Amino acid sequence: MELWFIYAISSAVFAGLYTFFQKMAVEQGHSTLLVNMWSTVVSSVMAFTVSWIFSGFDGLWKIGLLLGFLSGITHIIGSIFRMDALKYIDTAILFPLYKTAGPIFTLAIGMTIFAEKFTVAEWIGIMLGITVPLLLLHKSEKLRQKHLWKGIVFLLIASFFTAVAAGISKYGSGVFETVFLFVAVSHAFGSISGWCIYELQKKNTQRNGKLFKYRHIDKDMLKISFLAGITQFGGFSAMMLAFVDGSLGVVYAIQSLYILIPIILSIVIYKEHWNVRKIIAIILSIAALAFLR
Repeated sequence: MELWFIYAISSAVFAGLYTFFQKMAVEQGHSTLLVNMWSTVVSSVMAFTVSWIFSGFDGLWKIGLLLGFLSGITHIIGSIFRMDALKYIDTAILFPLYKTAGPIFTLAIGMTIFAEKFTVAEWIGIMLGITVPLLLLHKSEKLRQKHLWKGIVFLLIASFFTAVAAGISKYGSGVFETVFLFVAVSHAFGSISGWCIYELQKKNTQRNGKLFKYRHIDKDMLKISFLAGITQFGGFSAMMLAFVDGSLGVVYAIQSLYILIPIILSIVIYKEHWNVRKIIAIILSIAALAFLR
């Protein structure tokens, strides 16, 4: 088993836990912007610390800062739209759809920009991972959603920006001396971007004479953000390490399996709807790994 494959699986596990913490934040009514901002701050601090201990800050130059900025801002935008989509669509529906849209965008980026080519087995694994979630689409699900199409629009926007962020990360894995420095820079810019967006949202709300309900500091929110930051650091770092030797399309297809974790946890903890079709989709998604390894 190749090391990049182990990193990709690890990234999926951490990302799944990170996403479930985001789901917890939504369920508890916390600001999606603040949770993303604080979790990204935690991840950035951890990455800077690891870089300082093991490699220093060599490679932190203009192109690196630009890549970090682009990665950070596209990631935070994608996360915000994904969390907002959770307000309208159940986790068991949103994340499988997100898993379909994200890899499609990423696959297109990998083939056009990085000139990636895949074996027959890899194509089977990629297409299986992309199409299996379509099993979750059923007319009965529409009746359970608050605003299905509005949620889907948010989801597609989130998928696009996340795919762009993945492409930038793939390129950045070959620019920095260590991937942890890239994680640190991109998440530092991500947290700054999140704070700026939060302040603009706050001022716009107050300008319209409305009450801005989110406080800057909330113990429960900070606790969730801290846990999300730890898993965010682990997931992003593992994905970057996988990108060093693995292709963008295959690594992202594996990493996208993280949706299994928030789906299962949401069904168990929040009693979200489940049926045989969802179980089959989960099983086939796992089977796709056999073709991608």
